[in-house]
Amino acid sequence: MTKVLAYILVIIVVTSVFLYKNNQKEQIEILKQKQEEELLVKSLERFYLAGKVECYNHSECNIDNGVSKYFQFSNLYLRNRQDLITFFKLLDKDSKDYRAEFIKKNNFEYYLSDGSFFNNPINNIDNSHKEFEIGIKKLRFKNNILDDFAFLTWYVDISSYQTIIDTFKNINVSLKTKYEIKNSHLGLDKLDLELKLTLVDESKIKLMIKNKKIELKMENYDSLKIIFVEFKEIIKKFLENNKDIIFFSDLLTHYDDIVNPKVKSISLSTNNLFDTKNILFVSTYKLESN
Repeated sequence: MTKVLAYILVIIVVTSVFLYKNNQKEQIEILKQKQEEELLVKSLERFYLAGKVECYNHSECNIDNGVSKYFQFSNLYLRNRQDLITFFKLLDKDSKDYRAEFIKKNNFEYYLSDGSFFNNPINNIDNSHKEFEIGIKKLRFKNNILDDFAFLTWYVDISSYQTIIDTFKNINVSLKTKYEIKNSHLGLDKLDLELKLTLVDESKIKLMIKNKKIELKMENYDSLKIIFVEFKEIIKKFLENNKDIIFFSDLLTHYDDIVNPKVKSISLSTNNLFDTKNILFVSTYKLESN
């Protein structure tokens, strides 16, 4: 009988400890979740943006019905916020010299700064693997910012201008990224990135990087062709002036294909992210009905 009671007592103690430890973990998780929600709310306030914040855990959060002075969106999904910030801080640091050269070469000093976008850049990060995801649904720019681009009517007719504006009235954005940090720098040879932009008329722009392969695709992009046609001289001059940027030289070479009304989609790709010469260009044509 004494042994039975001893066993029961041990089971009770072990169970109690187990439940206590699990409760502690749950409380810690709830606290982290609350802290993440509070941090996101403060971030929204900092950028004068209103929205409903809700986190499922401390790494996955939604911001619903975001509204600012210039734009609004129905939903913003964010996973691993800190990894996202780290990625862009590293990108900012690693591209500093290139940005300065790009801005100077294109005479963009009035519009862009070659300084850091972050007040506290990251230094001395241990080698590690990270990942994040961000998605925005129904991003829409308000009329007060669209009015600022009314000067475009000096260069294009009203109907073309309206088509361009309408194309960007409803945008879905998705960015999924896995990356490696090597000696406090982005390891580009291990970068896994997928960026998708879907416009109001189902035009799609995709940028994919994986295993050093990079591909840029545009699908069902009829409305975007107006931009390539109406601002042809400006765009071609910009591409010509920046031929060293991957795909730019090939976009210039295949410009007539890009603006061809019969072309449905285009793709530029290379198996080596660091190779700007051996680019494969592919275009597909629309099916013609009799």
